[in-house]
Amino acid sequence: MSVSQTLEVQCPRCEQAQDITAWQSVHTTQDPELKEQLLDRTLHQLTCSSCGEVTAFTLPMVVHDPSHPSMIWLSPDGTFPVSHAETLMENLPDEIIHRYAFRTVGSHNELIEKIRCFDDGLDDRVMELVKLLLLQQMMQQSPDLSVHARLYYSDTDTKQDVSKLHFVLVNPETETSKVAVLPRHVYDGVLSDFRAHLVPQPEWPTIDLAYAANLFQTFHQSKQSEKPS
Repeated sequence: MSVSQTLEVQCPRCEQAQDITAWQSVHTTQDPELKEQLLDRTLHQLTCSSCGEVTAFTLPMVVHDPSHPSMIWLSPDGTFPVSHAETLMENLPDEIIHRYAFRTVGSHNELIEKIRCFDDGLDDRVMELVKLLLLQQMMQQSPDLSVHARLYYSDTDTKQDVSKLHFVLVNPETETSKVAVLPRHVYDGVLSDFRAHLVPQPEWPTIDLAYAANLFQTFHQSKQSEKPS
């Protein structure tokens, strides 16, 4: 079930202290409206009663989706509550726990991206490989592209064209964004090439571009070892 607590926060503009409902756990099938608020970024949004400033807070939470078996832990400060995670896993029947994807993310954008990947039946490990390829291509075409730019998968279950994958490139330095599109067959090709290398990860791993870079290195090393000496 979804679990919340009341948390006192300060308005970043006027520093007025006020309460917010902080959701520690969201069960997406039992409380689909909470999932929608999470995706549209209003779940932990506060309108200051003093100055009217609207602020979205990124708070630690876990999103549990049995329909796309996954638990995603959002940890903005990089800490991981081992005891809480173990309790969540203990409550899952043994016969289904092997089907679950357990993930840790550090930002709201990453959390939303994981949810959309799983909603669309995509493997987030393959998606990180695809994003790495796309970023490399974009940097070759635009050498002035910031190394701090981040790419996020942005499709949802309401997308019109299933033959294409849509991404949003966010540049934190200029606070601008743009849409990038790839044919779906690129994802399918990467999945085919790397399927044998998608080995199980330690519990609650962080699957990101660093993971993809390491996987690429392992893949190329295996290809080199297969060449006749």
